[in-house]
Amino acid sequence: MQTLFVLIYRYRAFLIFVFLEAISVWLITSNNSYQGALFFNSANAFTGRVNQISADVSSYFQLTRANLQLAEENAFLRKELARITMQQKRSLVSDSVILDSSRYLFNPAEVINKSVNRTLNFMTIDKGTKDGVSKDMGVIGQKGVVGQVKDVSTNFATVYTLIHTGLLTSVYHKASGTFASTQWDGTDPLETKLLYLPRHVKIDVGDSILTSGFNSIFPPELLVGTISSINLPENAAFYDISIKLAADYSNLKHVYFIQNLGKIEKDSLELNSLEY
Repeated sequence: MQTLFVLIYRYRAFLIFVFLEAISVWLITSNNSYQGALFFNSANAFTGRVNQISADVSSYFQLTRANLQLAEENAFLRKELARITMQQKRSLVSDSVILDSSRYLFNPAEVINKSVNRTLNFMTIDKGTKDGVSKDMGVIGQKGVVGQVKDVSTNFATVYTLIHTGLLTSVYHKASGTFASTQWDGTDPLETKLLYLPRHVKIDVGDSILTSGFNSIFPPELLVGTISSINLPENAAFYDISIKLAADYSNLKHVYFIQNLGKIEKDSLELNSLEY
């Protein structure tokens, strides 16, 4: 307390000056409408600016939680989209055997490491066996297919991306309904190759390439990319086609791993069929 009194006494002249200035400002703004309005408008603007900065800082520190909520909402919307797509297919082709979309669960994850400049590119996500991730699960991003889970630990998983020369993906050409496969040739990380599309099929640059749903990794109708270039070598049975990938791996941060609840049953049935 004695120190406080000493401090006040030392700066008494300055404190008296501030006090008198405050009284002067109060008298001016109280007795002059123009100066009063100018003062209060300036005070309101200053207060508003301070509040805006405070809100911006608060919003910044809440971005992680907001991103997680958005990822969870997107996962739900993707499941609903798959369900609607399946219903439409059933109404068009009543005799077809189509997987129930309720078997697919879309779960958010975050990319914590990745490569784009190798021939065997992969990424690491922050989800593992404790979160339901298992080997060979499909992984997608906001814009399209990303890759396939390779190895899993308790808390993490590695994913072979579509720019991995050893990964083949079952797809189909949307315009014609013709099935094919994709495999990266190790050159451009923004493109991959479409394989085994017969030369008699009519195709155009910009056509969509979607997942076929034939395997247990991806549900059907997920975007893989669009045709970017077409070549047809003389006497070749298949086109030489490049696809611009929907997923941009250089900017990829949030993904979804896909749980197919009917995978074990389907794979077991098909394996038994191959043994005879």
